[in-house]
Amino acid sequence: MANSIAAFTAVLPATAAVPAAARCEAFGSDFYEQGFRDFEPFHELSSWDAQRVRNNCRVQGEACFVVQIKDGKMYVAEEQAGFQSRNHLTMAMLLRVSAKFFPLPDAEFVVDTSDGFSRIEAPLFVIAKFPSSRGGILYPDFSSYAWPESECPSEPFGSHVWSVAYSKLLDTAPPWHQKTEQLFWRGAATSAYRKQLVPQISQLQGANVSVMRWIVGQAGQRQVVSSGEKTCVPIEEWCQHRFLANLPGNTMALALKYRLLCGSVVMTSPLMYHEWYYSQLKDGEHYVALDLSWSSAADALAQLRSERVKLAEGIGARAREWARTHLTDDAFDCYWLHLIRMASQHFPPPQLTPSSRPVEALLAASAAGASAAATAQERRSSLDVIIVIPARAGDEALMDHARNTWLGEVQDSKLSTRHFFVISLRDPDVDGLRRAEDLLVVDCEHGYRQLMQKMAVAYRILLDRFVVRFFIRADVDSVLPLQYLLPLLPHASAGQSLVRVPDVSGCGGSPGHAARWKMPAVGRLQCQIECAMDRGCHFFQVSESGDCATFSHCDPLPSPIVTGGEVYHYRLRTLVGAEALDEANTRQRHPFILGTILRGNEVLVNDSYNPQWNNIRYSHDLGLSVYPPYPEASGYAMSADLAAFLAGVGVGELSTLSWKAWAIEDSALGTILAGLRFDLLQMPTEVRERVRVIRVEKE
Repeated sequence: MANSIAAFTAVLPATAAVPAAARCEAFGSDFYEQGFRDFEPFHELSSWDAQRVRNNCRVQGEACFVVQIKDGKMYVAEEQAGFQSRNHLTMAMLLRVSAKFFPLPDAEFVVDTSDGFSRIEAPLFVIAKFPSSRGGILYPDFSSYAWPESECPSEPFGSHVWSVAYSKLLDTAPPWHQKTEQLFWRGAATSAYRKQLVPQISQLQGANVSVMRWIVGQAGQRQVVSSGEKTCVPIEEWCQHRFLANLPGNTMALALKYRLLCGSVVMTSPLMYHEWYYSQLKDGEHYVALDLSWSSAADALAQLRSERVKLAEGIGARAREWARTHLTDDAFDCYWLHLIRMASQHFPPPQLTPSSRPVEALLAASAAGASAAATAQERRSSLDVIIVIPARAGDEALMDHARNTWLGEVQDSKLSTRHFFVISLRDPDVDGLRRAEDLLVVDCEHGYRQLMQKMAVAYRILLDRFVVRFFIRADVDSVLPLQYLLPLLPHASAGQSLVRVPDVSGCGGSPGHAARWKMPAVGRLQCQIECAMDRGCHFFQVSESGDCATFSHCDPLPSPIVTGGEVYHYRLRTLVGAEALDEANTRQRHPFILGTILRGNEVLVNDSYNPQWNNIRYSHDLGLSVYPPYPEASGYAMSADLAAFLAGVGVGELSTLSWKAWAIEDSALGTILAGLRFDLLQMPTEVRERVRVIRVEKE
């Protein structure tokens, strides 16, 4: 739809700015009443409630974007691609508002371009919602600007630019006495309700209703529809009929605006989902409401068609006059201005980020031929490493120390990095926290037992925002030696950090190559751990029964100390300080975790010295007294696919699953991942010894 975006953005006014009051006060207070009601629950919105709405856009992953207005300039951030051209048409509409009423006040808000919500409590700008919803702020949607995807192939290109359709309907709609007695409707089968109801309505006397089948054409082309009696009918031909059916799709029916302009009687199913202007319309004055099953339709039509009752013509005339004065470009723009002013008054001020882009730049990219999906993917920044650090709002001193020390010591790394401190929105001290670009506030329970849920939500948000290869998880009171740790990650991903050596059975076969450490029946993981902790170890051998021996060298000698088994080269030791691999050398991707791997740790249930480590619920749930191996939370790295696995819980097809409230997140991680195939890698002691725990006192 790149060409359509270019065409529709061309209708932006080139006139000088016009004072808002002169255009907008004439509509009266009733016109803005819905907006006042929508903002009532969100007066003095906290900065973290606003952050939660932005996070909702990121997590949802589609059909939304963040609008930021700063010093009269309009920006868009955090865009998630919407359906067809909805996002960019809405942006073009906002750009027109900005030009008409320059300068707009500083404001920031999130716009959702999906069909709407049955229930919503968030301060999210939405197209439609249940009138009883406690949240959601209704706004004039994209079709109030243009709707190219709804144009019939027989219509000239641009026919559904609203100003064009508005003028044409007012000019060409026939007077009442020239209209047919038919009940008319055309539309797509976008809901089961329409599919069930249309055959029933078609049986009514004088009904001309049918469902069209829309087929997606090639990129840049308008849609192609079925032919015959079910063909697409241009909107000006709708007005030839006295009675127009209005049938909701998934939520509302965006074409109600066109029907009101025809001067015909709109007969509608219950308006369960409301758009921004519905509260200004009255049943029996501007339209006729029927029951959900349309069982009353025959009697209603008979009454409206009766020559003795002059209801119908009056309803059509009042609807047309109301639409003529309230559904104009100025009306849409003035309502948007009202919403922006309210957002400026009640929402936190805008916080521009590196992802904030002028709205003109986004529309120009679309006009140049970039699809919405490709543009969104371009804005989904690529990173090699994201460092995630769970923290409490009261940890500001520790966060400042990390920013000023180890987090800032990676300028020379070949890997691109960013870091985020993860804070729970329900942290009792969150409102007093100083806002910063590296804070990621997530909507989850606050507390030590909720860390797994907190981290999973953080991974989900970050994976939606970035194309990332690796995550590093650190504690807020830890210092990680990133200059040593970062170069190891591409090698681990390429499967080059722990390599099985084929056809070598002669380890330790000479006095100079004696085993450094031996232990029966400990298994491969413990053998690797022992080798990692010994600076002189480069190889280890594990027999079929789990007997372990570690070595400085493994030559193909005839008399092995450990009979049979497998020999592994612990290459992480020699890679410490080496350069990161080039992309060409990392085509094979191995999922991995690299850290201080702990094993055999007891599940504590009665520790009075560290009561936060007591994990009675874990013991009761699994009946275990010892944790499976897990990476110590003070610092470990993992491939992004493992983070994506953790992030999938609670969303999509896994929406019914949730995390248990276990006391220790890192031990829970080992339990959760135990059955997956991935490389569990012990960090070499050369790196591990540089991990430090710090304490920073508050001033």
